[in-house]
Amino acid sequence: MGTILGKSKEEKVRKTVLLTGAVSAFQKSGQKNGKEESVPIDENPNGAQKGETQENVNSTISNGTSTQINQPSTPRKSQNENKTTSKKSPKKSVANDPESKAATKIQSAMRGHKERKELKKEKEMAVKIQRQFRRHRPKKDLKVNKTKATIPENEDSDDSDREELHKRREERQFRPRPWREDVPGMEENFERLKGDLMESFHSYQNEIDILKWKAEQQIEASAMSGTPLPKILIISSNVPKGSFLPHVAKDDPSVLVIQYDFDNSSFNDIVELVKSKLEDYKPESRAKSLCIYCQGTPGCMYLLHKRCCTSAKIRKREELDQIQFWKDIAKLMSKINPVETIVHVMGCNILGLPSGEMLFQELEELGKPNIIRFQAPLELSPSGRVMIDTYFNLEKYKLWKSKRKSIMDVSDFT
Repeated sequence: MGTILGKSKEEKVRKTVLLTGAVSAFQKSGQKNGKEESVPIDENPNGAQKGETQENVNSTISNGTSTQINQPSTPRKSQNENKTTSKKSPKKSVANDPESKAATKIQSAMRGHKERKELKKEKEMAVKIQRQFRRHRPKKDLKVNKTKATIPENEDSDDSDREELHKRREERQFRPRPWREDVPGMEENFERLKGDLMESFHSYQNEIDILKWKAEQQIEASAMSGTPLPKILIISSNVPKGSFLPHVAKDDPSVLVIQYDFDNSSFNDIVELVKSKLEDYKPESRAKSLCIYCQGTPGCMYLLHKRCCTSAKIRKREELDQIQFWKDIAKLMSKINPVETIVHVMGCNILGLPSGEMLFQELEELGKPNIIRFQAPLELSPSGRVMIDTYFNLEKYKLWKSKRKSIMDVSDFT
């Protein structure tokens, strides 16, 4: 606002100076005209030539006006007529008036000032319109116009000229521009730094998990001192004659038997059953080993209705509840002696295909940082015999196996 007021004041002062100068100049010019008009007139009644000369003087005085007297001088007839004509003062025209001249000068000055102002505004508006047009104009049109301007439209142009033009274009396109081009190898350095940061982050995270695992190991060792570690047997309801397996289980308080409904249960329900059994056995206790007795095929386990467990299913995001199930099972396993912490799978030949081994490897990775192993040995092998002896009474299990396709009674296992 201060600058705008200052400019308006300067313009007013400049206008007043111009007006005062114009008025003074016109006053001086008016004084000169007055002096010329005050030339003495001789009144000579005797000679007619003198009257003629007087009329010529008057005509010369009136030459400065807009209406000049170009009529021929006539001889005077009498002395009285000469007196009357000589006494008459020349008429002042509008052009000789200093006030009118000053007014016209002021008007022309004001008109010129207004015209200059209007021209300035028009130029500013034109510049603004051009700027907005350049902003909103797409860059593609500019590039097309540039390329069109460089291409000669003459059909008679030589091939050599065209080749030179193409060479110039290529040089312009591929000329070095260090202020626009990226630093060479920047992307590679960025990827390398990103990989290093991710590795360091994962290493720190692994160290934290290991420290946490060791703290939990010490807490479990102090809580389970003097008591044997429990072993859990999980039996699915879809196993043929599976209702008799709890009676076949080993008569040992450390063997905890869990049965779940294959059709109606969920993965979270199975985890809750395992937690409740461990809490009933002893608070803060963890399972030394766990056996899942279910049906399946080579490379596949059927834990729930329409929910099979395979290596391909474990990789899918849709199976988040199943992935979380295996992570929770790994957390419920013992940390005191990781070498003896095993998860057994019975009831199906899951290792009959290489996909079964892949499934076990992926489940072990899911359980980290907890260290667990998955095994599914054949029942007739020595390792299978040891597995059966861990959870079942060996003689009763053989009897159950032989009578599985016949009529069976609970009294057979008492």
